[in-house]
This record gives sequence, C-alpha cells and structure tokens, in this order.
Amino acid sequence: MLKSARAPRALLFPVVVGLVLVGCQRRDEIRTHSVARTSPPRQPVNVAGEKGRLDHILVAIVPQQEKAWFFKVVGKNLAVARQRPAFEKFLTSISLAESSEELPSWELPEGWREEASTTKLRRATLLVPDESGSLELAVTELSWSGEWERFLVPNVNRWLGQLGRAELDVETISRLATRISTQSGPVTVFELSGVMRRTPGRNPHGGAPIHRSPPEKKAAAVSYQTPPGWQPGEVSAMREAALVIADGDATAHIKVFAFPKSAGPEITDVSANMLRWAREAGVPNADAENLEKDLSKRVIGQIEADYGEFIGSSEGPSSKSVVGAMLQRQDKVWFFKLVGTTELVKAERDKFKDFLDSVSFR
Repeated sequence: MLKSARAPRALLFPVVVGLVLVGCQRRDEIRTHSVARTSPPRQPVNVAGEKGRLDHILVAIVPQQEKAWFFKVVGKNLAVARQRPAFEKFLTSISLAESSEELPSWELPEGWREEASTTKLRRATLLVPDESGSLELAVTELSWSGEWERFLVPNVNRWLGQLGRAELDVETISRLATRISTQSGPVTVFELSGVMRRTPGRNPHGGAPIHRSPPEKKAAAVSYQTPPGWQPGEVSAMREAALVIADGDATAHIKVFAFPKSAGPEITDVSANMLRWAREAGVPNADAENLEKDLSKRVIGQIEADYGEFIGSSEGPSSKSVVGAMLQRQDKVWFFKLVGTTELVKAERDKFKDFLDSVSFR
C-alpha cells in the first residue's frame, strides 16, 4: 500500500513561526507634512481683462483708380469695439470724388467731428468720441497697381509689425479680410489686435506726438528740372515727386513712383501696366496687341525706359488721358506719369518729355 507523504513536524514549526512574526510586524504609516509656500498661488487668468488691455487696429481700404484710401482707427480693444457700429455706418456714407486727387466725402456719425490734419501724409483726421477719451480716425492714401490681394499684404504686415506680431502670407491675409458693400463699391476691412510697439516721439494711438521733434527729411532719390507753368504737388511715402498743372478748370498731375521689384510681376510687367493706363484713359479696344503702336523707348536718367501715350476718345473737363513711362533700376521699378484732361495732356506732353529728359537718379 502507498502511504500519504507527510512533512516532518520539525520542518513545519520554523515556517509557522516565521509567518506569525511577519504578520505581527508593525506596518509603515503614511505621514503628511505642511510646508509654507515660497510664492503666492497663481491666480486664474482674467481673459476679459487681458483682452481689454490689447491694442486694436480697425482699418477700411477703398480702391479708386490707381489710388487706395485708408480709414484707420487705433485704440484699446474695448474702446474700438464700442465704436465699431458707428465706424461701419460711416463707411457706408463714403462717396468717392470724380478725381482720385480729391478727398472723398462722407457723413459724420453723431458726435464725430473733423480736425485739421497736421501732416502731409494724412488727408483728414476725424475725432470719434468714446467714454475712455476720443479716438482718432486717420484718412490717408497710397498708390497701388496690380492684384488687389497682393497690394494688401505689405500694408497688413506693417500693421501686424506695429502690434508686435509676425508677418502673414497672402492666403492668410485674404482670409482675415471682410468686405462691406457701400455706395462707392466694395470696402475691405481688417481688424488686428496685439501690443502696440512704443516709438519715442510717437503716440501709438494717434494724436499729437508725445515729444515733438523736427521730422527727418526724406532724401530725394531723383532730381529734375521743372518746366515753366508746373507747380509743386503733394509728395507722400510712396510718391517720389509730384507736380501739378492748372489751366482754368482743366488740371493735370505729374507723379513719380518707385516700387520694389519683389512686389511681383504685376509691378514689373510692362504690358500689364501700359494696358492699365490705356484703360484708365478710356482708350477704345485697349488690349495688348493694339497697344504696340502707342509704345516706344526713351532714355530716362541714362536708363532705357518704356514709354506710352494713351489719349482718351472724349474731350472736355471730364475727359482723361495718360502719358507715362516705366523703367527698372537696381531693385526698384520707377513710374513717371502725366494724367489729366485730354486737352491739357496733349498741350503739356512735350514738356513732359523734356521733364523726363532732365531726370537724373541719385
């Protein structure tokens, strides 16, 4: 028979004693300690308060022929937000003049008032009342050509830089834009927020300079001889030279612009710019093929330039003609343009040629 195996009692006794001793050992206790804070607790972020402290740019851009009008308000976020409805109402009242040289007209919302401009670059200043103090709406102008979307890019990126933000590409900027329909056509509006960079001597929200100092005079990039009867015109950040001709009710303007080549083919393309001038003058059947007869070459400042004469089909005070030239020098494209009533442009185009012959670059 098989017998059941049993462990010897001598072996089981030490095991049992060991288990009893383990079970009777005192367990470690979890202890807590209070330590004084070395810094105060972080408070929750006040989102509304932080948003209210941001600076805000609200700007509308209205195209007119070869010019764009800017209507810009700069202020604290909440102040600008309070005035947005009045700003939009103001935009719908803007009426463009027949000539892009004339200031548009508008209707002021209740409480708004106009103030005399203190700089050549600012065509008008409107004061917008707010509980935090008056905001300024600045009316300025810039020349433009080519694609509208690409014209907007350097302007929007300049404002973003003022707000301490990085530049954006053309696609992103196009998505940021909103458009409002007005009696003067579509208006492009941008709203941008950030922290305005402080520049010594400049009020970041407009108005009088914080410290008045004589402005730096821009060195002229070209020199020329002014023909008899021509008067000085209004220069700007984009306009290198400007002259005016007046004969009774008839007027004409001579403008000299310089744009960087990097702005794109819409700036450097000769045919596209000449065609735009021809259409501006109302030349019948204006297209690239029909323009060939109106184009020629001239030398301006020892550089070969493309030259064109585009005489409108109508006469009288409302008629329009354009004579212009363009050339490339270093990293810029230069434009020289005579525009005005057809009769006066015809009478002055020989003087315009003399003007071009006198130009020299510095």
